Amino acid sequence: MAKKVGKKAAGKKVAKEAAKKAGQSGARVPGLPRIPTGIRRQELLKSVQILKYTVSSVNSFYEEFSSSRGGRKGASTHGQQDQLRAMIVFAAAGLDALLKQLVKDALRTVCQGPSDELDKFVQRQLRGEEDYLEIDRRFLAGVLLDGSSPREALLDRFIGELTSSSLQSKAEVFKIMKSLSIDPVKDLSVNANTLDRVFDARNTIIHEMDIDFARAGGQPYPRCIRTREDAVEATVTLLTLGADVLRTLDVRLGQSQT
Repeated sequence: MAKKVGKKAAGKKVAKEAAKKAGQSGARVPGLPRIPTGIRRQELLKSVQILKYTVSSVNSFYEEFSSSRGGRKGASTHGQQDQLRAMIVFAAAGLDALLKQLVKDALRTVCQGPSDELDKFVQRQLRGEEDYLEIDRRFLAGVLLDGSSPREALLDRFIGELTSSSLQSKAEVFKIMKSLSIDPVKDLSVNANTLDRVFDARNTIIHEMDIDFARAGGQPYPRCIRTREDAVEATVTLLTLGADVLRTLDVRLGQSQT
């Protein structure tokens, strides 16, 4: 709770404003994107729900952080640091789930027309890994004997590849976007360099428990310090990207049906 600064009205006003600014009650992550409204495409509805739940989760972590901080200045506690880390991890997990759900639900619709990414996937699979000039007979046999049409069998395998592992870098996110016919440069409002920093932070937290093993001085190694601004920037960047993808794909799918 913010410290009382006396009984004078001016002092009370300052304390009240400080508490409000710190977000003691109902705090929300500043700058979060609006949840896209008006989306009716069935292929996108599950991903919209994922974005809503993710926004709710990161706001909860931010509220806990802000409430525990009150109007105090200085270094945050270990628990408060974990709340900031949780914001970053949940935002990244939400984007991961959102994009993979779009692949499962919308990729077939997107690929009804020409798809450079599907073509590239098929060429890579047919080429195989052992010999550039050798056709991968196992892959070809699997497609032909799948029981569905060859195109459906190829799409199943393409979807499987895109959703088989967690998204840990900008390149992996952009790969999925391209498969959905979304241009990572033209169709996004987020900064690509910022996205690199965000994934570096996400990976350090998840894979190394945010321990700074590069720090000189030996054990015990310190943990990386995350500021409120770091966590807000990462959260806003990741979820803005998700909202951009939903809006862009909603327009593209609508155009494809006209």
